[in-house]
Amino acid sequence: MLKRLILVPLLILAAGGMGSTHPGALDPGQAGWPRLTLRHDPVRLAAEAVPYQAAALPTAYDLRALDKMTAVRNEGALGGSPAFAALASLESYLRPGEIWDFSENHLRAGLSGAVSLEAIVGALARWADPIREADDPWPASGSEAECVKHVQNVVYLLPRTSALDNGRIKQAVMDYGAVWTDMRFAPSLFSSAQASYYSATQQGESRSVAVAGWDDGFDRSRFSPQPPGDGAFLCKNSLGTEWGEAGYFYVSYYDAGLARISFSAAFTADPRSGYNVQYAYDPNGCTSRLGYDDEAGWFAVQYTAESIDPLAAVGFYAFTGSGTYEISVYLDALPGRPRSGSLTLRQAGTFSSSGLMTIPLTPSIPLLLGQRFSIVINLRTDGDVFPIPLEHPVGDSAAVFGASPGQGFISPDGRDWTDLTTADGANYAQTSLCLKAYAGYAPLHPPLHLKVERLVNDLYFFKEYVDKLTWQLNPKNAEAPAKYRIYRRAADDEGAAFEKIGETTGPQLLYYVRAVKKDDAFLYRVTAVLADGRESDPVEVRI
Repeated sequence: MLKRLILVPLLILAAGGMGSTHPGALDPGQAGWPRLTLRHDPVRLAAEAVPYQAAALPTAYDLRALDKMTAVRNEGALGGSPAFAALASLESYLRPGEIWDFSENHLRAGLSGAVSLEAIVGALARWADPIREADDPWPASGSEAECVKHVQNVVYLLPRTSALDNGRIKQAVMDYGAVWTDMRFAPSLFSSAQASYYSATQQGESRSVAVAGWDDGFDRSRFSPQPPGDGAFLCKNSLGTEWGEAGYFYVSYYDAGLARISFSAAFTADPRSGYNVQYAYDPNGCTSRLGYDDEAGWFAVQYTAESIDPLAAVGFYAFTGSGTYEISVYLDALPGRPRSGSLTLRQAGTFSSSGLMTIPLTPSIPLLLGQRFSIVINLRTDGDVFPIPLEHPVGDSAAVFGASPGQGFISPDGRDWTDLTTADGANYAQTSLCLKAYAGYAPLHPPLHLKVERLVNDLYFFKEYVDKLTWQLNPKNAEAPAKYRIYRRAADDEGAAFEKIGETTGPQLLYYVRAVKKDDAFLYRVTAVLADGRESDPVEVRI
């Protein structure tokens, strides 16, 4: 017999208080609210949102000093701070080994009017973004360019419970780079002279910023009005370099809005040259969660192989800081029966952070074109009775939500399964499970710290100009590259194709380009190549 089935709106839980109006939150009074028993209790937010017990951390930290921050942007009158802050986080994660400038305009266009964290993660996780800024510069009209990175892991950070509950964010800044977070901003409380901000209440408009560091000793007298104590986060805004401290400002630890309203997030990225097929039913991201009044829940999806690339990983969301999972993969599963067919893999593990996570399968599973397969998850989220992640329609977005029978299934025990679209009449007819599958191979990471230097050989009869390219081995690769491949095009000709100009001999980490002219301007690309011929994403440098 089935236990009670409960749905909880994701960001109402994340808000830390009743009556949240954060974009994307479901309103229990709105038409179409599911008739299932609803638990609307914000303190049930993952693991009760207890203060984080941090290890010893520096009293001050600044990512700018580590070359981990990209240039400050200016959103202008069009707004769009959530997209700017998210890509600031993603660019920061990749620096200084990889230098990227991603398109905020393209990401904003893909959000269908929503500005919530889950919409941003949904757009990035469906591999629609990020694309290069040069392919869709702000504020252009749009682009059909393909993404240049795959976002498959996003770390969610629970809201701060007090002014000094800052360990989660600080540790994430050190581990990943800049952290996306939300705040409330009232211009009258901003001190332009001190580039500082403090509000004792959650007043003002919603604004997203990227936390780039902190200073425990930032004097409270530099705020107006003054907070109860010292200390501030260093935040990157998207209002241009003429605003604040060259585009940055300090937000008091005692501010009532910063990272207190919803989840914060650290965005990470993987190369495109790895998993190259994504199976998913949740293009809009995780907007709600279901549970059977138990920390454990079962959910499953069925897919049909669209290529012969091996099944290599699965991805899903969790909203507590700890828990366990068990992944089972069945080949040749019967329609509507997720645990039928041949059990090919069973893999268990633990997790210690919230958010979107991708779990590599060991070993990967060969697939035949057109072969049906099931992925079954038994997920236990410590301290939280809503473990099943959903893409459930939300009312404030122009995004299209849809689902079909036979795609997703839920169960309280792994034995009795219900098709999600018919779980409660028509209330979940347009609801999908957030359970992705990835096919392909282990990601091959590009070389790091690519640099170019123009040298001069001052010979007796003439001067010879030589471009010296150097880079570093990427330690994320399990297999060392057999060689590196070098490409080039004219720096100012955006429409020109890259020409392959050479390869290294073995794993050599430098390459000389001879017979260049003194004033030549080139854009170079370098890729890593394995012995089997697989090639990494490129890294670029201009001279």
